[in-house]
Amino acid sequence: MNDTAPVAAPVMEPVGELSDVITKEFWSEQATVLFSSLADAALTAAKAAVVLIIAWIVIKIICWILGRALDRSKVEEPARGFVVSTVKSFLWIIAVLQMLELVDVPMLSATALTTALAFAVGIALGDMATNTLGGLVLMSYKPFKVGEVITGGGVTGKVAEILLDRTILMTPDNRRAIVPNGKLASDSLVNFTRSGKRRVDMVIGVGYDVNLSDAKRVLEKVCKHHKLVLKDPKPTIEVTELGDNSVNFAVRPHVESADYWTVFFDVQQAAKIALDEAGMNIPFPQRDVHLFKHGSLAEENKDEENKEEEEEEE
Repeated sequence: MNDTAPVAAPVMEPVGELSDVITKEFWSEQATVLFSSLADAALTAAKAAVVLIIAWIVIKIICWILGRALDRSKVEEPARGFVVSTVKSFLWIIAVLQMLELVDVPMLSATALTTALAFAVGIALGDMATNTLGGLVLMSYKPFKVGEVITGGGVTGKVAEILLDRTILMTPDNRRAIVPNGKLASDSLVNFTRSGKRRVDMVIGVGYDVNLSDAKRVLEKVCKHHKLVLKDPKPTIEVTELGDNSVNFAVRPHVESADYWTVFFDVQQAAKIALDEAGMNIPFPQRDVHLFKHGSLAEENKDEENKEEEEEEE
C-alpha cells in the first residue's frame, strides 16, 4: 500500500479585471517590440537587396568580359552562350548563398537544399547535359561544318544547322534528320566533304566474248570526256571480277565532292551508250534450260504395271 500523501493542487490567485492587465504600458511595450521587429526586418531586406543589386552589377560585368573574350577566341555562338549562361548561373548561386548568410539563414540547410536541388536537376537532365557537352566537343574540334556531307549517328546527310544539343541533317531524299550531339561526339563519324575530293566507285560489266583491251579503252574515253572528272589523279579502270555472267570492270574516277552524284549517274549512262556503239554487249543474268523427253521411260513403267496385273489374275 502506498503511504505517499496526495499532492494538493496549486491555488490560482485571481487575476482581476482584463482592463487591469492590458494597460497603456502594455500597448506601449507591444508597439515598441513590433516597431523593433519591423525595423530589423526592413534592415535585413535592405541588406539583401543591396547584396543582390551589387551581385547583379558584378555578374553583368563578368559575363560581358567573358563574352568578349570568347568572341575574340572565335568560339561558336551556341558554345559561347552556354559558357556565359553556366558561369552566370554559378555566380548567382554564390550571390544567393551570401545573401542568405547575411540574413542569418542557417548555411547548412541552404547548402543541403542547393545540393539536393542540383542533384535532382542533374538526374532529370542527364541526357540533355550529355548532348550539351557533346555539342561543346563538336564546336571545339569542328569535325564538320554547315554544308558538309557526313555520316554520323546512323544518318547520312548534309549538315543544315549545328545547335548546342543537336545537329540537323538533310538526307539525300530531302528528309530533315535531328541527331543528338552526344551520339555524334561519341560514335564514329565520316565527313565526305572535308577533303574536297571524292572517288566515285562504279562496277561495269561486259560479256566474256568482248575484247577486254577495247572495252577498257572505251571506258577510259568516257571518263576522259566527262567535264567533271578530274585529270589528276587519273581514273582507275581495271578488271576486278570474273563474274558468273560478265567480266566486271572497276571504274573509279575522282571528282569534286559536290559533283559526286552527277558523275556517278552520268558515267554509267555514257558507258552503256559507248559500249553499245562499239558493239560490246553488257550481259544480264541468263540460264540455259535443257528439256529431256521421258516418253520411253513412261512406256516401260506401264508395261511393268500390266505384267504385275496379269500375274495377280493367274
